[in-house]
Amino acid sequence: MPAEWTEEQIKKRRSHTHGPGPNDEPPDEEEEARIKAEKAAQNERELEESKRMEREQWEARERELEASWTKRVRTKGAGPQCYAGAFVRLHLTGRAKLDQSFVSQRALETGFKDNSIFEDSRERGVPNMLLVGRGILVPGLEKALLSMCAGEHAEVTIQPEGGYGAAGSVSNPVVPGSATLTYDVEILTVEKEEELWELSFETKVELADERRRRGNTLVGTKFFMEANEEYEQGMRYLIFNPHPTEEQAAVLQPAMLTLHLNLAAVKLRLKREDDAIKQAHDALKISADHPKALYRIGQAYTQLGKYTLARFHLEKAEAVVSAGHPSVPKGDDSSLRAIHEEMDRLSKRMERHQRDRKKAGSRMGLGSGEELDNSRFARAKRALGLERLSQLTAKSLGLTEGWMWGIGLLVTGVALAMGVIDARRRAADAQTLDALELAVEEPPGTLQGS
Repeated sequence: MPAEWTEEQIKKRRSHTHGPGPNDEPPDEEEEARIKAEKAAQNERELEESKRMEREQWEARERELEASWTKRVRTKGAGPQCYAGAFVRLHLTGRAKLDQSFVSQRALETGFKDNSIFEDSRERGVPNMLLVGRGILVPGLEKALLSMCAGEHAEVTIQPEGGYGAAGSVSNPVVPGSATLTYDVEILTVEKEEELWELSFETKVELADERRRRGNTLVGTKFFMEANEEYEQGMRYLIFNPHPTEEQAAVLQPAMLTLHLNLAAVKLRLKREDDAIKQAHDALKISADHPKALYRIGQAYTQLGKYTLARFHLEKAEAVVSAGHPSVPKGDDSSLRAIHEEMDRLSKRMERHQRDRKKAGSRMGLGSGEELDNSRFARAKRALGLERLSQLTAKSLGLTEGWMWGIGLLVTGVALAMGVIDARRRAADAQTLDALELAVEEPPGTLQGS
């Protein structure tokens, strides 16, 4: 403690670190209350100022959005008016007009041209379904929809401030920065969507089936990401039935089975093989040994390069179909053809993989066309770069017998480690295969999309 400290400073420090001492004067309660009141008042003023600034920023943004869009009506509507939270079906065709004074690097890289179409629900074959005011569309278009009603057809122009701004959109859709958007909008229906827990069982099933049909249409037009969203939304309606009766379960299981299988198929298209395998396994929980689920798992493992598991599931699917599975119509050999085509694809991939391994071995000095020795000692030598080391090479390099003995011990150690790794891998594969033996239940569907 510095010698120049005063007695008052020492008391304050002691009180701050250890609390008041026995000989210290009691604190002034009125002074403490006054200080607390001043701090509380200061905090209240700062909070009010923060709220005021946020309110002003929000109001300024609202004015900017209201000024960012204009509408030209082509056909007047006579149906219900759109409102925030309304469930709307509509067709959208969006074009982007580039700012010629500022053509972004992204526009140049993607080859985006002036007045290009970036959104077209008619091309997809199904109208958009959305809740107005939930931030699904750009802010300016959300504002414009509130001025429209069912049956109305209009052209809406949105400035960058109400669209994708100066940054643009990098995906879904890709739109360069500072682009003016023009939407051709046709409102088909405006409805009130009840909360999910308020919907009846029959309504949930109908909505799920509508989403399934929309997803199938999107798959047909190769909009796989949008189809995935439709199937997921349909599954959401079905899952939100936590305690179904026996009659309801008899309706839910086939509907959920179809959606699981369709989700597995579309996730394969999106290169999301692990998700596809999960969906197929969920289908197997409903209908064990369903050939389409086994087929999808085989496809996923083929794409992942796990050829042993792929062949196992495809052969199992072939056996199930050949045994006359109820999901396959009698006399219909399309399922077997699809399985055989996938098995041919698997064989070709395995052959190509083996050729690539031989080429890699050739580049490592094993010689073109020479079979690759996959014994543990050979693999250990290759891992250490010693596959070409011989007695003659050792002599030319001046290596003594002791050096060769030490190198031999090193190779043996690496080979033993590889043996342990191989054993663990085989055990893991065995567990995976054991986990695939699922209970048998009744199934419907074919290998084609449902």
